[in-house]
Amino acid sequence: MPGEKLKRVLDFLSKYSVFIIGSIYLLAILCVNAVPFEILIGMAPILYLLGAGFIFLCHEKPLKKLGLYFGVVVVFTLVLEIINAQTNLVFGALSFGGTLGLKILDTPFLIGFHWFLLSIGAAYFIRWIFNSSIMRVLGAAFLMVIAFAITDPVAQSLDFWTWDNYSFTFQNYSIRFLVSLLLQLLVVVFLKEEKNPFAGYFYIITSLFFLISNIVL
Repeated sequence: MPGEKLKRVLDFLSKYSVFIIGSIYLLAILCVNAVPFEILIGMAPILYLLGAGFIFLCHEKPLKKLGLYFGVVVVFTLVLEIINAQTNLVFGALSFGGTLGLKILDTPFLIGFHWFLLSIGAAYFIRWIFNSSIMRVLGAAFLMVIAFAITDPVAQSLDFWTWDNYSFTFQNYSIRFLVSLLLQLLVVVFLKEEKNPFAGYFYIITSLFFLISNIVL
């Protein structure tokens, strides 16, 4: 039966999700000097969609609350990024390249996915360390800022986004921290009791990818 075959495939993907996504990111690192750079950066939108797909695939059923969280985060952060792209008043003076694909008012739609994947990955990673909701919110927000600090330098090499006269600015990271705090509070509201065995590992894998990329690119 087609339905049974699809279920077996999805079960397989869910079981080996960490290995699959880890292998893809490792392959991307190993192929930096062997594959045309345009092909590598062209994979970025696929990796964002694949990461989100695994988040949903591995999440505890039903998926209603995760879907609500996803929708709120993507729309909210996309609006913030659009406002910033037009005014530079939120995060500071930056411009987006073409790597993340389709843009709305000079802002790639997938930047909302970036915030979603980062927020939920940090949220589930920090659950391995803290039991207190307050510490989870603060810790995960801090991890999100660390991830941005790791990502920003290589993001310019990959044409994700470029800061004008890039520097570690108070405005940039303080506002990111506040937005991250809000997203982590939403995690408590929507997903406090729900399980996702993939999300925490995804945070580790992507953070290691960008950390290594800062060295090899």
